Amino acid sequence: MDTSRKVYSTTQVANWLGVSVPSIHRAISRLGLEPCRGPKGHLRLSEKDARILLGDLGKVPKVDGFGREELFVLSVLLKRPFGLRSGRLVARLAGISPSTALKALNNLERRGMVEHRREVVAEGIVKEISVWILRVSPYWMTDKIALDIRSTIPPAPTFPMPKDTKVPRRFKHLFWNVDLAELNTKDHGPAIAIAILEQDNPHALAWAIHNLDPEAFAVAALPRRGFTPEMSALASHIAQKK
Repeated sequence: MDTSRKVYSTTQVANWLGVSVPSIHRAISRLGLEPCRGPKGHLRLSEKDARILLGDLGKVPKVDGFGREELFVLSVLLKRPFGLRSGRLVARLAGISPSTALKALNNLERRGMVEHRREVVAEGIVKEISVWILRVSPYWMTDKIALDIRSTIPPAPTFPMPKDTKVPRRFKHLFWNVDLAELNTKDHGPAIAIAILEQDNPHALAWAIHNLDPEAFAVAALPRRGFTPEMSALASHIAQKK
């Protein structure tokens, strides 16, 4: 979609988002948008209107053999290499209903693209959890579908994922000389970021990227004794991308 233009027809926005024109009209009414009208009475949407519709409807390319909701699910799981613990959480992040998400997950599992598996984790105690995870297969990930999944944008979650204020107990071993109860992400963000960056623990780093402010990584990126240039570069990259 050419974002240099000031107004767009409903057909242009529908093609951009991968939905029908009637879906655009229903969303306009539901969201209370007030687009202007052209000389012939056709609706004209501003760039702001188009972005609001993107957040509400999401965006998918045209892909034969895949439903819109299936692409949303694949997009969500692609960005979370350690998986998600429930179909309800997948639904929340994909901007769809739990029943729709479960149907999409089951369809994708039958096709060998996602997996519902059990994993053992240490969270204060050792326990087993259930995880939905993307099956990264060289066969399909090198195909065009992989590019289509990356270009998919799910609807914005109605209730964004809350951020933790405390470090989870499953990462206690990374803070062996500190009482976790005394740490919080608001006051000790840089110290938490540094401790995690010093460890080779991708799960902890994924947690930190979601829960710590960019400023925590910006401070962590400053030169310090024992911190390698690679660690500083990673912290700087995360701070700029958040």
